[in-house]
Amino acid sequence: MDVNSSQAVLKDSRRLIILKKSKKMSKKRVKALRRKKQAIRKRNTLILHIVILALVAIAALYISSNYRLVAKEKNDKDNTPVSTEKVEFEMYVMSQCPYGVQAENGAIPALKKFGNAVDLKLYFIGQESGGQFSSLHGQPEVEEDMRQACIYEKFNDKLIPYLECINPKIANAGSEWQACAEQAGVDVDALKSCTGGEEGKNLLAASFQASTSKGVSGSPTIYVNMKPYSGARDELSFTRGICDAFSEKPAACNEIPECASDADCTDAEEGEIGKCLNPGEDNAECEYVDDARVELTVVNLASCKSCDASGLLDVLSNLFPNMDVKEVEADSEEGKALINKFGLVYAPSFIFSRGVTETNTWKTNERIQSAFEEAGDGYKLADRATGADYPISEEARQRMYDAIGVVKGDNKPQIDFFVMSYCPYGNQAEEAIEPVYQALGDSAQFNPRYVIYENYGGEDYCIEDGKYCSMHGIQELNQDVRELCVNKYYGIGKYFEFVLLANKECDYNNVDTCWEAQAEKIDGIDKERIKECQSSEAVELLEKEMELDQLLGVSGSPTVFIEGEAYSGSRQPADFQKALCDAFDSDKPDGCSVALESTEDVASGQC
Repeated sequence: MDVNSSQAVLKDSRRLIILKKSKKMSKKRVKALRRKKQAIRKRNTLILHIVILALVAIAALYISSNYRLVAKEKNDKDNTPVSTEKVEFEMYVMSQCPYGVQAENGAIPALKKFGNAVDLKLYFIGQESGGQFSSLHGQPEVEEDMRQACIYEKFNDKLIPYLECINPKIANAGSEWQACAEQAGVDVDALKSCTGGEEGKNLLAASFQASTSKGVSGSPTIYVNMKPYSGARDELSFTRGICDAFSEKPAACNEIPECASDADCTDAEEGEIGKCLNPGEDNAECEYVDDARVELTVVNLASCKSCDASGLLDVLSNLFPNMDVKEVEADSEEGKALINKFGLVYAPSFIFSRGVTETNTWKTNERIQSAFEEAGDGYKLADRATGADYPISEEARQRMYDAIGVVKGDNKPQIDFFVMSYCPYGNQAEEAIEPVYQALGDSAQFNPRYVIYENYGGEDYCIEDGKYCSMHGIQELNQDVRELCVNKYYGIGKYFEFVLLANKECDYNNVDTCWEAQAEKIDGIDKERIKECQSSEAVELLEKEMELDQLLGVSGSPTVFIEGEAYSGSRQPADFQKALCDAFDSDKPDGCSVALESTEDVASGQC
């Protein structure tokens, strides 16, 4: 009740008493005053009720706010975010890739800090064709990919406990998975049902497709809220990356040090570098200082379509923020002088002044130092580090043409495709090039080549005491030889028949016993002659392949050259066809007009 209303009631009451006492007032007027007094009381009672309701509402809000405060304090203690905001954390991996496993091991403790506030999405990298799956590390990886895809879909809350158990034993996942599934609380029978039926195949195919659609080929590839993550792969770095994605930081973000490494100090101005003092400690802080100045000369060929240096220059500018760049044409007089002075072999070549040794990157990163070679009065970035493989001088280019058999002006373009017989990316290239051969026939030259290493992996990967080795083991190396033998004695047509069958029916774990059945399916191939070739000519054939690898700077499968120039286009049949047809000097054959179908799920990776 307000003050004015109270005063009015008192005033009217007094008037009523006075009138009664004086007896000068009529009964009618007394009744009127009484009615007025009752109305005022009703009105004031209503006002009082409204005031009480308001007080109740205020009290409810007070209790509610206190409840939320208590809940927040409890959540802070539990490191559980109060906000309903979710961050999406995508990982694209190969289950048996050591780098992918390393990333998972670093991410898991970070993810556990955030509970349901982070949505983990796990995808796998591989290929699927006609219901057949392949992955870089072979069939055991495909099987583990499928198990994890099933756990992700059907037992999502058990995925992290399963990964924590299986990752330290991932090399033996085939014998360890069941114990880890049981330990994680996964229904093993339901998991077996998933991996043994169409459900598992569909889940893995969808996972592979998600990676392909994203353009992912390297394990691990990570996105946080759809943005590429490029930080380190440890718990603190992942925690920092996730926290940066929240608009409202949860409690788990409260105690992150300012920096754990120099990579976290990203507010440097032009020409500065960021240094992390007391990394990872509570008193960690970033300090920004000017870096040493360095001069870089890039010697390149404008005529080389595959010699774009811009991407690498972007990387180098981040490593050496005070870098002055000069570009020189290799065929100019200045370029030829630099080629002779520094012994340059491939384009593009990167020559640094000696000031590079005074930079912060050089002083703090031994791996960076190993990418340089001392040359002349400066340092040259090693070709193996840049991936350059196009001969920089006219003389070197001619030596390469002679070695691989390219004859300029003969109107017969040539494709040389370097593969490993069981690299899935190489197999993909073979299967895309085969229809181009069917269209063009002998009007173009098709040359299969093989990527051979030295001293790689030991006796299970090599012959001749480590002289000739292959990435996926000795059975792959043996198959390389057999495929070279088929091409040598039966020609490129039979070669493609044999290779496509062996790709489909065999793998690098069984091809030594599987290949003969495939050879028997092809008219005109004598498997005994292939055996004899493998026995007596293996060293000669592999030595030639290794020489070409070294001459052309080839180390990955597939690597493709058309008329001696590195091919960097898509691995679709139509794209290989176009590149070859564009290389004809004059009249193109009818095969250039044949429409070739595109294949699905074309990856861009290499072994």
